[in-house]
Amino acid sequence: MTTKPSSDEPPAQLHLDIDQLEPEEDAGSDTLSRYRYQAELAVRPCLSILAGEPVERVICEWHEDYVVSFTNASTQLVSVKHLEAARPRWTVRGLCRDGGLAHLFWRWRAAGQRVTCLVQTNSGMRTGADEPADLQDCCSAGDDAGLDRWATILQRVFAEESNAHQVSVEEVRAFLSILHIEDGLPGRRDIEAKNLQELVPAAFVKLGIPSYQHSTMYGRLVDEVIKASCGASQEDVLAALANPGRLDADSRLRQRVAAKTLDRTRLMRVLAPLKGQSIFLMSFQKTNVGPSRLQEKLARAGLGPTTINNARNLRLNWILHLRRWSIGLPRGDAPFSSIKARILDIAALVEERMRIPGEVYGASMMQEFRAELDAALQRFPELNSIDSSLLLGCAFDLTQECKIMWSDDF
Repeated sequence: MTTKPSSDEPPAQLHLDIDQLEPEEDAGSDTLSRYRYQAELAVRPCLSILAGEPVERVICEWHEDYVVSFTNASTQLVSVKHLEAARPRWTVRGLCRDGGLAHLFWRWRAAGQRVTCLVQTNSGMRTGADEPADLQDCCSAGDDAGLDRWATILQRVFAEESNAHQVSVEEVRAFLSILHIEDGLPGRRDIEAKNLQELVPAAFVKLGIPSYQHSTMYGRLVDEVIKASCGASQEDVLAALANPGRLDADSRLRQRVAAKTLDRTRLMRVLAPLKGQSIFLMSFQKTNVGPSRLQEKLARAGLGPTTINNARNLRLNWILHLRRWSIGLPRGDAPFSSIKARILDIAALVEERMRIPGEVYGASMMQEFRAELDAALQRFPELNSIDSSLLLGCAFDLTQECKIMWSDDF
């Protein structure tokens, strides 16, 4: 879609055929990981749809990044930016340029100023006078005086970044009144585990999806978000947001936007376990699925439900860590065999000291195992590069494999 620029539109260089333009950072697996990070944030409102929360649909973008439509007819344009831990916190200039705040401003204008806007980032905001943390606070609190001051600051920055001079302070002030900045989100290495632990259960339990299928079904949702993100151009979506009447009249535009849209019907179709099988049939199948071996062993060892639930989460983190670092390796998870062997050695030594035949000794063994694991982190080089919680997850995975017992055999 190409239109002739007017004095009220962004500068001409922003009118690119964005569906034909590859993202600047499109290079290698590191970029793929960051792009998947965007998809895993877009999955969050999709899970809200499935959980029955007031989200109607998610429209997936390519560059700027996804749109959330709520049941009250409001719409939010979301920009996702990821910073690695080695990089400093956002500065004003960095947030506007690399953080996409200026670009988000132009997208808000292109959408007819009909939307609210959200910046999502794993990094934090630099604090101090006239720093992004202050902007974030002013936006959250609706501080009129603060927003007036920031509108003046950012008007100059937006104009410089776009080589344009038609940006008014009033426009920037209106933009800031609908802007929200969400920082400190999980990074790209942690977002999958965080979603699986904190957000997936609320949605999937309502649908009758058993816990052993949560990871697989979650992966299907992420893949569908990626598929939708590669659909029609971003300009199609912005045109539909700016002029909803045109969407009704233009069937081709409607089809292109539909390809990028995830609603409850499409999400439920993605989650269907088998062709022709209702997802709700799984709620009946679930009754035939007992507790996992890990749960059985820890319960037999006298450990409580909180410890057992935490063990499941730690095991999941280990499995995800193993999967992430095993991809592309010629021997799969073989490089982790020495770590597993060391964990088994520690568990065997602790069991010899703590085991009392015929009695429940799991709690004391667990306490001693944690202490020995902390000590081992300082002694063994193959362990000290891995977080202790991941090593606990490894131990619980070995428990699932019946290699660590925590109680007399049964």
